[in-house]
Amino acid sequence: MHMLRLLRVTSRDGQTIMAARALRAFAHSAASVVLAIYLDIRGFSLAEIGLFLTLGGFGAAIWALASGLIGDTVGRRKMLVLISLFTAGSGISLAVAPAYPILVVIGFIGAFTAMAGSSGATGPLEQASLASTASPERRTEAFAILGIIGTSGVALGALAAGIPNVLQAAFDIDEIRSYQILFLTYSVVNLLAALLYASISPNVEVNNLPTRWMNPIKLKSRR
Repeated sequence: MHMLRLLRVTSRDGQTIMAARALRAFAHSAASVVLAIYLDIRGFSLAEIGLFLTLGGFGAAIWALASGLIGDTVGRRKMLVLISLFTAGSGISLAVAPAYPILVVIGFIGAFTAMAGSSGATGPLEQASLASTASPERRTEAFAILGIIGTSGVALGALAAGIPNVLQAAFDIDEIRSYQILFLTYSVVNLLAALLYASISPNVEVNNLPTRWMNPIKLKSRR
């Protein structure tokens, strides 16, 4: 109940952003825990696995840079949706496991990082958008809640990484197929996150925010 009251520090848009962050953190944490194991089973060498993760990290960095440079021009919601769709595509490519060069390119574009639960390229956009959903004196709480929700998603996602073993034992599914199911689920969850981002109102866009400057030193304390 207390957590539900805390969620009210933001508008519906803020709550939607938090829900999307939870989904992405959960999915990415689960997938990142088993990724190296899965690629090894598929026959990729240690160097190939390392290169895939390295390029995925670079992809996330480039997306984050692009978010900062053109996010407000293109639109925060559009960028959030686009990133989530590319991320979903990387999950599908992992499940299908095409030729290695194709897999690496898709992993780069999809920004699949090795950091479990990383907010990745969506982080700057989420935080910038979240700031407009809470009053100045409640923004610290809003960011704290976003962090708590993201970390909780990471923890639950790490636990969910054991799902392939459960599928193998309970339904006699072969090892590779069980991991493919996990990565397809990863894609579905990111598609759900994209739908959540798409439902955010235009109020989070920079052109719809008040332009009045506010001195942070003169903000009144709640206490």
